[in-house]
Amino acid sequence: MSLLRKTRGHMPIKSVETPQEALYFSMDNLIPTGRKWSFSQTNFIVTSVDFDYIQPTFQFEDEALICKSRYLIIAASGAVGKSAFGLHLAQTKNAMLWDLARLRLGSNTFIGSSMQAVGPENLVAFLSSINVGETLLVFDAFDEAELHSGWAGVQEFINEIVKYTRNARPASIIFLARRETADSLELTLYDLVSDASEVGRANIGFFSRDGAKSFVLSQISHKKGPQYLSRNEKVLKQKTDEAFAIPTVGDSDIRDSNGWNSPEHERFFGYAPVLQTIARLLAESDNPYTVSFEYSQTGYSTIVSKILDEIQNREAEKFRTAAIQRFASETNFNLEKIYSPEDQRIRLLGLLNNDDSEAYALEPDLKPNIASGLDEMIRSFLPQHPFLDGINFAGPAFRDYILARGLTSEQTRFSAQLWIDTYRSLYTPILASLYHYISADCTNAEDVELLYESANAGTTNSQSSLLLFISEDDPQTLSIEIASDETNPLAKSLQFRATTPTSIHFTRRLSNAQVITTSEVVLGLKEQPFELFDCEVVAPLIRFETDRVRVRGRGFGYTRLESENPIKSPSTLRVETQNPNLFSVIAPNSKNYPWNPYLSESLSNNGAIGAINVDSTLHVISRILGWFRKDRRKEYGRYKDLIVKHVVGSSTTARYALGFIQHLGALSEKGNLYFIDTEILDANYISWQQIRSGTVSPEAKQAVEDYIHNTDQPPQF
Repeated sequence: MSLLRKTRGHMPIKSVETPQEALYFSMDNLIPTGRKWSFSQTNFIVTSVDFDYIQPTFQFEDEALICKSRYLIIAASGAVGKSAFGLHLAQTKNAMLWDLARLRLGSNTFIGSSMQAVGPENLVAFLSSINVGETLLVFDAFDEAELHSGWAGVQEFINEIVKYTRNARPASIIFLARRETADSLELTLYDLVSDASEVGRANIGFFSRDGAKSFVLSQISHKKGPQYLSRNEKVLKQKTDEAFAIPTVGDSDIRDSNGWNSPEHERFFGYAPVLQTIARLLAESDNPYTVSFEYSQTGYSTIVSKILDEIQNREAEKFRTAAIQRFASETNFNLEKIYSPEDQRIRLLGLLNNDDSEAYALEPDLKPNIASGLDEMIRSFLPQHPFLDGINFAGPAFRDYILARGLTSEQTRFSAQLWIDTYRSLYTPILASLYHYISADCTNAEDVELLYESANAGTTNSQSSLLLFISEDDPQTLSIEIASDETNPLAKSLQFRATTPTSIHFTRRLSNAQVITTSEVVLGLKEQPFELFDCEVVAPLIRFETDRVRVRGRGFGYTRLESENPIKSPSTLRVETQNPNLFSVIAPNSKNYPWNPYLSESLSNNGAIGAINVDSTLHVISRILGWFRKDRRKEYGRYKDLIVKHVVGSSTTARYALGFIQHLGALSEKGNLYFIDTEILDANYISWQQIRSGTVSPEAKQAVEDYIHNTDQPPQF
């Protein structure tokens, strides 16, 4: 077995890689039943409780090794189910379950604690029993023990255990630990035994889909009683499936061997704390039919945030409890901020950015012994955080939660941006959804592209749109709306407000977007192509950083740029279009290369360039309707000033377009708002989707042509 060496202080650590062909099995078949003892009342021996244990997957490399190893290490990420497995062994195998979080480890801890548990009169018999393997010992919470006792204390404790268990039966001495602590335990045991085969290891994986459902139902039965479960089992199973159907990285219909849609799906919904939260939400209602795990960003974000907040609070409590125990003799020592949820996020981003000064920072005025102890605790605990898998995030939900929290906090914004800029990870719809929930609808304008790309990541037919414009009620504020199509269940409509910035930057593309702003708009990066697809940008200044622009479109959709000042671009800029009619440019230098082939009419120009025609009018109708696409609700208004001044302006074509909508009876006014009746438009075969996709009927085109022909002057608004 090869060892990959890392450093925990001065100690090498083995990193175990579980092969893809790892087997899944019932650990119960390999663990013997131990002798039943009566223990004195102590806080470090966990009393057996009667509960339904739903087994997750277990992974191991060599079954033969497991069957002959007297020392068995069970490793897992934080909160995956190590303690539950220990309770299961106490219940079914008469295991003596030790909670090491309640013991200060060091010399003679094992023998002294054993005597306290069984009594002096039974100590000899007890030691004899464990030496020949009649007694099953399970040691839990090594991670917390390392926090308050240090690794030296853990090593002394292990030395003592091995001293009294050299003849134990296979799998009768079991250690439960997080993965990196398990690595250290494994190496320590190798140094103490004569044959490496005496040490075996298995990893607790995530629940299979069927196991996860059983776990949720078991939790509900525990909370509400078996009769409640029996009466409502059918609907509870249905609601659990509904929860599992929430995507984690976009749509996927591929099922793996455990029944999940993807490894990312398994990493989230196969995770015990997630399942416990789903069970609690179902159990809190007396009528489970009323519980809805809706696919919208609101429902999803609330559930995910609650789950991940609880995991962080759990980590904070573990750390705080261990620190109180370790520094029990210290006075005037405040632990409130250290390893709080916010502090965890700062440290996680520091760790992932390879910035030790952030990951392991401490207050400068701490006593040297406290600073040294806390540093040791954080260095052992932080890399084993439930949100991590080695040197990366454990999955998209954990990553995007940390990034959303990071970007919306002044303390962590720089670190979150640094991680995003460094790793440029694939976007998922989770990020925009969580960001919207956490930020309470407020955003930094620098994040517009990130949120836009995130929301678009869950779509399949590219009809998500970005609406960014000067706020109707405050010219110093931007209104930002990401209106996603029906194929993205996580971000149907996200609305943000942001202080108007000096500039807004889009680095990769702008697709199905309408941007009206008083800020400079910067497009592209040097030496990287930039794509424009069916969008409109109106700004005081448009600047291209890229030297290559690709313009695409379909149907009647095209891209339109309007800049009050000359467009700035590299002298080597090339514009590639599928068709020159897909692109129009309005700017003081629009007659110059490379913009001259795309010269067009300005909204501020009272005259018209070229004749008004059906296709251009339909395109502007689509552009106007785009501003009313709010969850496709019939009753959704826009300020008349926004539509008339910024969207329509003085353009002859735009006035005909708005006039045609009014002519059909689909435009109405209430106070200072315009409303669009989509049912009337649908009845006349006019819709945003049809125009964008080029599927407008001949009857609709004829109606537009007849209106233009019969209307001598463009309407005034």
